[in-house]
Amino acid sequence: MHRNDRNDLRLLVIGHVDREEVDAVLRDPMPGGSGLIEQMLERFSDVLAAAAVAIVAETLAVLSATVRGGAEQISPRQQ
Repeated sequence: MHRNDRNDLRLLVIGHVDREEVDAVLRDPMPGGSGLIEQMLERFSDVLAAAAVAIVAETLAVLSATVRGGAEQISPRQQ
């Protein structure tokens, strides 16, 4: 029996030459799949909530740096 491990999934990030956005693709390289993507889909509301928390945390960090006068330390992507 295969023990699921987060390293079972591969992340492919594809950049675009015409914009700063990227696309991300999750790939399960296990023959027949390890089941992690199915588990993620079953708990997709939890995945979205965790992503929202991460986005809010980054936004608060950027705002905090700006308020402290550290805007010059923020990368252009974050401004």
